[in-house]
Amino acid sequence: SGPVNVPICWPIILGVCRYWRTLALSTPRLWTRIIITSVLDDDPDSLPRRALVLSRAAPLSVYVHNPRALRDTAIYRDIVEQMHRVQELHISDVESSEDLSDFAAHPAPILDTFYVTDMYSPIHIDGLASSSALAEISITLGEYSSVDIDAFAKRLVSLLGHQLRSLTLVDLTRRYVPASTQHLESSETSRSS
Repeated sequence: SGPVNVPICWPIILGVCRYWRTLALSTPRLWTRIIITSVLDDDPDSLPRRALVLSRAAPLSVYVHNPRALRDTAIYRDIVEQMHRVQELHISDVESSEDLSDFAAHPAPILDTFYVTDMYSPIHIDGLASSSALAEISITLGEYSSVDIDAFAKRLVSLLGHQLRSLTLVDLTRRYVPASTQHLESSETSRSS
C-alpha cells in the first residue's frame, strides 16, 4: 500500500546491529518519505538520494522546499522522473507555476494528496489534475500572495470537484477560507451518509 510515515531519524537504526541494518536496508517501505530542502540533498550519500534507491518501486511521499532553488540538482530531476511513484506531494515556497511545471509534466497516476504551503502567485495544476487518484488538496497562500483565492478555488472545484475528498485553501493575509469550497464539505457529508 502507501508510503510509511517514518521519523526522519530512521537511519540511526542502521547503526544498532547488523541484523537491523540488513532488515532496514531490505525494506523499501521504510524509505518512502523523501524530504528535499537544500542543494546539500544532492550529494550521492545524502538521505534523500539513498532513500530514493532503497524505496525501490514503493509509492513515495515527497516533500520539496523551494523547488526553484533545487531545480538544477540531480535529486530534484530524479524525483520528477519518479512522479509515477509519488502518492503524496508536499511543496513549500512556491512563487509561480514554473515551480510546479516539472512535476506537472510527468504522469502521476497514484498521486492522491497534494499540499502547497507559501504560495505567492496563481499556479496551474492541470497536469497534476490528470491524476485520477487526486482526492486531497491543501493550499496555503503566503503572507503577501497575489492570488485571488476565490477565483483559484472556483478553478480547482471546476477542474477537480468530481473527485476531491478534501480541498483546503487558506489565505493567511485575509485569514479565511473561500465560500466556493463549501459545497465540497456538504457533498462530502452527503456521500458519507
